[in-house]
Amino acid sequence: MDDSGLQGLLIADTVAVNVGLALMIGSLAGSAWLRHAVSLWANHVRLRSRTWFRLGTALTAIATGVGLWLQSSVIADVPLMDAWPVTVTMATATHSGHAWAAGVLALVVAGRAGWSIGSWRAPLYLIGLAALGTAAFAYSRSVVSHAGALGDLGPAVWVDFAHLVLGCTWAGMAVLAGYVVLPKLIPEGIDSHEAAGWISALSTTATWALAGIVLTGLFNVWRGAGPLDRLAGSVYGTTLLIKLALVLLAALLGAWNRFRVMPLLLPYLTAGAGALSDHKRSFVRILQVEAVVLSGVLVAAAFLSTSEPPDAAATTPQSKPSSEKA
Repeated sequence: MDDSGLQGLLIADTVAVNVGLALMIGSLAGSAWLRHAVSLWANHVRLRSRTWFRLGTALTAIATGVGLWLQSSVIADVPLMDAWPVTVTMATATHSGHAWAAGVLALVVAGRAGWSIGSWRAPLYLIGLAALGTAAFAYSRSVVSHAGALGDLGPAVWVDFAHLVLGCTWAGMAVLAGYVVLPKLIPEGIDSHEAAGWISALSTTATWALAGIVLTGLFNVWRGAGPLDRLAGSVYGTTLLIKLALVLLAALLGAWNRFRVMPLLLPYLTAGAGALSDHKRSFVRILQVEAVVLSGVLVAAAFLSTSEPPDAAATTPQSKPSSEKA
């Protein structure tokens, strides 16, 4: 397979890691918001969240393993089927391999804790352990990204890590809410009251996530993209603009839901009316479109993270296999 084919596979693999991580974080957030809820609807949401957490964990684990194999083939410039010895060497004798192994260990911890979350009230320590393991895995990805070129504990790594986690949080919540949780009929009574609280938590978390994404994204562009005149006309710069446009579109969709639809939907649910309404249908449809747009953001982020900025030679002392930025 030629270099362009391997690069395409590496981008697709990074997208898979992004999506899997988003499902993990979104599912954990959805479960945490209902930690004290007792209704049948809340138990259903916890079960569905656990299922999607397991799916996200499996996808992330497979893509992480395949990713090291692909990177080894690219770095050693050997055919993919002959890259196994290089992959072993990468995992055992290189800095990026050690970070990869630490990430896999963190992923095992997160998966073990998350898979143990039941349908009823989940112990706080299980949610916390799953979240800690997921965060440690995400940090290991930032360590081997462009941001890690100046040190594993440098400010650039922490900002990149925050950007990745916040982006996956926003995307994961949108997918979980738009396609898994809210399309199901919400019963009347305590169920709809708890659903109103869940939707409020969803909107508040998404708002804070967006604010963090903007701040960390600006820092990443200032730090790693190089002079703006070099971005203009480059494939990297074009992809960055597409990503920014998609983020803006998703933000506008979220703002419409938060400020126009939610004020009509929440009183309806808080009053105990759980049947379908036009307001709920509008909220879900917009959320589903937002989730699709954010999936596009993850794809653009994967391309950016596996590509060198136009001014990379001047902004980083060395090139490292990169992870992803969401």
